[in-house]
Amino acid sequence: MVAGEIHFTLNSDPVGQGRVRFTKTGHAYTPTKTRNFHAIIKLAAQTAMREQSCDILDGPVVLSVAAYLIIPRSKSRKWQAQARQGLVRPTVKPDLSNILKAVEDGLNGTAFLDDKQIVEVRVRKFYADSPRLEVVVTPCGSIKTTVS
Repeated sequence: MVAGEIHFTLNSDPVGQGRVRFTKTGHAYTPTKTRNFHAIIKLAAQTAMREQSCDILDGPVVLSVAAYLIIPRSKSRKWQAQARQGLVRPTVKPDLSNILKAVEDGLNGTAFLDDKQIVEVRVRKFYADSPRLEVVVTPCGSIKTTVS
């Protein structure tokens, strides 16, 4: 673990960022499922930061997200075994970009001041027996990156 790094695992189904909805009078609102997911991410990040003695990050950060979706029971045993080994990867909803946006919005003002601080991202989807979301936020000065 890198100094100042914030990492946590959320043991629930990953949720993608929902589209903004509009009332009949034209007012915009975020769907309840998305708002709840933001709150869960925020709480998980706050808990992790307290346990790891981390402060809110105010410089550039790298965000890593691994989303584990439940293996469908309707698939064959062979297919399920391949999914556990990472040989079969999810191409189902939620979309990877929507998962990332939900995580970014949930961490805004908690792990970092604003998502504009994110300078590098790694987001992946896998299958697993139990759904979860693994998140790591690393201060950019703490890691070495290579440009190829």
